Amino acid sequence: MTRSAPAGMEPALTHEVTHLIYKHDIPKLKRELTEYLQHKRQIWILFDNLDKGWPTRGVEPTDIVILRALLDAARKIEQMLAQHHVEAHSVVFVRNDVYEHLVDRSPDRGKHGKVSLDWTDPDLLREFLRRRIVHGVMPQDEPFQKAWPQICVSHIHGEDSSEYLIERSLLRPRNLLTLLTYAKSNAVNLGHTKVTDEDIDKACRTYSADLGNDIGLEIRDVFPEAEDVLYYFIDARPILTISEIKEKLLPLSLSPEKLIQLIEMLLWFAFLGVVTSIDSEGSGVFIYDVQYDMKKLRVLAKGLKDHSVSLCIHNAFRSFLEIPK
Repeated sequence: MTRSAPAGMEPALTHEVTHLIYKHDIPKLKRELTEYLQHKRQIWILFDNLDKGWPTRGVEPTDIVILRALLDAARKIEQMLAQHHVEAHSVVFVRNDVYEHLVDRSPDRGKHGKVSLDWTDPDLLREFLRRRIVHGVMPQDEPFQKAWPQICVSHIHGEDSSEYLIERSLLRPRNLLTLLTYAKSNAVNLGHTKVTDEDIDKACRTYSADLGNDIGLEIRDVFPEAEDVLYYFIDARPILTISEIKEKLLPLSLSPEKLIQLIEMLLWFAFLGVVTSIDSEGSGVFIYDVQYDMKKLRVLAKGLKDHSVSLCIHNAFRSFLEIPK
């Protein structure tokens, strides 16, 4: 259960770690800490970015043990502070798939509360936009249908403009704000009274390049062998069979098992979606459409074993990769 140490450093032995911890006066530290915290109304302990670099599949048992130990330690801290009348709360942020592994490998399921922070409902993102639009300039109860046309064209390429932007954001609020910021900047620079379809088109091209680079870096962090994998799809058709996708990825010289893992990773990051038999428009089912349930998406893709199954490249990446609409 030991991790490799950074270059130039030897991994610490168990007795050395124990000595490092207990060479200090722990009871005195606890006593002074609780005395100080009694002057606070609430304490919140937040742990984030624990899963940076963890793969989207096959999280190691060591990672889950470390995570369980962290959760147990956080709960003990809450209980210890509660004995001194200090209200404390701990929150650990992890990906959905990591949480699933944690539940699968925990004998005491349900001990820890779970709150999902994923955005999977476009209507919630519209409400998110509405509140930002009306803040300070419109009545607070102004409906989205009235507020949105005051700042943006109602349709683009025959599609509702808000739906168009939300879909390209991968249902991520930060992405949506970035896309809207680009569109607003284009409108201001060109002297438009509100965002036009031309402004949105230009914004989507800039945003698509940003998104492609960002996702590419995320994939590289967890799958170094697949660095720059998105570029293999330049000028591809929007919808490809699994056989065609594997053919495009041949230059990576991956084993069959690694190739499947890479395709699953592209599904996880919403670069690819599954085209189902009831999907007449070929728009695809993406990870956020199934509430980030990778097992369900894998089943829809028939385990990625049927080479005739079709996958589609998300609209958000098509401009970046010069893929025709």
